[in-house]
Amino acid sequence: MMTELRLWNSRLYDLALRGGCAFLLCGSSHTLAAEKLRLSKVSEVETQGTERLVLSKDSDKKEIFVEKEAIVTEADIDSASLSPVNEVNFTFSETGAKKLADATKVGHGVMRIAILVNGELISAPVVMAQLGRNISVNGLDHIEDLDVFCWKIQGKSDEEIVALLR
Repeated sequence: MMTELRLWNSRLYDLALRGGCAFLLCGSSHTLAAEKLRLSKVSEVETQGTERLVLSKDSDKKEIFVEKEAIVTEADIDSASLSPVNEVNFTFSETGAKKLADATKVGHGVMRIAILVNGELISAPVVMAQLGRNISVNGLDHIEDLDVFCWKIQGKSDEEIVALLR
């Protein structure tokens, strides 16, 4: 049985009830509610096309400028799975892989890509090589229920996820 969306700590969460327990399905920033995953370029300077963000795990709270335009989003993903060491493995569609490869063709060792999950900047690694169809992302340990996050990225409905949790 699904409950209504609830606002909690400035984020929207879907909750599923099973056996008297509530399961968090997926949190999303209330300003970017439809966007579960976004990879964007990091800019050295602030422009109208960037937004100021702080890495979620950065104790220094240093701001970085992230381009608002996405290179890829969850819509460009064919599959997402959780590895035994809590890395999320993404396989991009042919179109998504091309977008990612084109965006990372140059700038190796200098260019950074911002990884946003549910509107939160979780990482901004330096690109060391051209990226393609398959990537693994670590550092998502703070996201509750990573398996549920993967199912949401794959487009599973809330009802399907509740069935998988049983």
